[in-house]
Amino acid sequence: MKLSRKHIFTFLIISGLIIAALMFFCDESFARPGGGHGFRGGGGYHGGGYHGGGFRGGGYHGGTGGGSFFIGFTGNFGMDFLINIIAWAIIIFLFNMFLGRNKSTDSVSSTATSDNFAAHASNFNLSLKLLINQDNNFSVPVFLDYVTMLFNKLYLSYNTKDFQEIKPFFAGTMPNLGDGINSEIAIGNVEISNIKSQKNFTIITVSFIANYTNSNPTNGKSFRYTIEEEWVMKRKANSLSPKPEGFGVLRCPNCGGTLDFKDFGKCQNCGSTLNFNTGGWMISRIVRQKTEKCQTENMLTYTEEEGTYYDTVFSDTLFSDEKTFKDLHKNFKDFSGFEDQIAKPYFLEIYKNWSENTWDKTRHLLSERQWQNFNAYLKQLQSLGYQNKVENVKITNIETVKYDIDFNYESITVRIFARCLDYIVDSDGKTVAGDNKKPRQFSEYWTFVANRNATFKKTADLHSCPNCGAPVEKIGESGVCEYCNSKITDGNFSWILFSITQDEVYTG
Repeated sequence: MKLSRKHIFTFLIISGLIIAALMFFCDESFARPGGGHGFRGGGGYHGGGYHGGGFRGGGYHGGTGGGSFFIGFTGNFGMDFLINIIAWAIIIFLFNMFLGRNKSTDSVSSTATSDNFAAHASNFNLSLKLLINQDNNFSVPVFLDYVTMLFNKLYLSYNTKDFQEIKPFFAGTMPNLGDGINSEIAIGNVEISNIKSQKNFTIITVSFIANYTNSNPTNGKSFRYTIEEEWVMKRKANSLSPKPEGFGVLRCPNCGGTLDFKDFGKCQNCGSTLNFNTGGWMISRIVRQKTEKCQTENMLTYTEEEGTYYDTVFSDTLFSDEKTFKDLHKNFKDFSGFEDQIAKPYFLEIYKNWSENTWDKTRHLLSERQWQNFNAYLKQLQSLGYQNKVENVKITNIETVKYDIDFNYESITVRIFARCLDYIVDSDGKTVAGDNKKPRQFSEYWTFVANRNATFKKTADLHSCPNCGAPVEKIGESGVCEYCNSKITDGNFSWILFSITQDEVYTG
């Protein structure tokens, strides 16, 4: 059937009306730490390295991980499924009606296949290995920590007086994010999706899936956005990274000294300015791939868990990587209990302190960025008179899925299956969101990172400084122990929780 302009016009109009109508179904369901209860993620293969994560809280379970607050489509899985089936059925019908079926035998399918995925993963791993061999100081968790700091700074400072502070980190045009003030960022996934070496530059593409709330001070309306973005990072070819010294700190690529956003990209130590020629990673461009929008009135949004029953994603090289890890740590020869002796105690302790408003006691268990993100969300929740309760927490299963090792850091990723009561109360103790009677089932991927030179203990030390043994109460908000003056949130003394990734967006 020959395609006419009238056919195209009619098809686009009707399809547009269908999609627009579906937007009105974007409906609030109810708001844990990790962010799972509010997090609804997109699909697709991203290809790459470490993951960024959230806490329960739906997209922010109301809390620690970013899951409960992450919203995509309606926030109701059954309604989402029904609406999408109906929508696609209508669109496919219209497509066939107006365009007819393409019966050409010369067409080439672009459908993703397992072979395509395997080939992409193989090419990615080779590119990453070459980069690390060329630059021994390059570390995936340190790099992703840096890019995530830029992501948070961009969105949280947009339309504020602090926005210009991030300008020196852009090599390209600053993005236009629209009107309003952004808050409540929940990153469901962040990972390296591509690495490319050119004659003059090294280019790394980072994929983000995130939620944030945008509030318009003029009309008082707030909307929750689910976005998928690709950040293209670029630096001069054959540059060398400064020696990694932990997380949550910007460092000058020239001398390794501490850099601050407020320094506008100029190192106060050596005087150099952040740019391609000094080997600094800069934002070349940001590509928005997907945006979903839902109106929201407050932080009490909960959505259905989406990926709990998805098959676990294991690394293809899990067993060989585990052997490498144990060979590097002879004292770990009999250490087969990471799940029970590290992951489980960390999980329960973090949830306990989240629910009991004793969040400072977890300072030494999380990376700088992860703790600061959760702390900011918790303070915002408290400022509104709310408290997220996560009670009767029970872990039902833990599976180790991945090991990663570079010249500086190593990590272990586990998938944790659990259930708990997850709800929000107001200042009078009244439940205003969630369910205080029916347990919520969920799973998340938790990535733990430690310096390769750290002297590990086989069991978690939850209540003491991992360096000197001082009580955790002596560890300030800066993450420095008042007794030994050591920074203990950079993985140099013990395992730290580096990221939480929601199960619906984890790709391995």
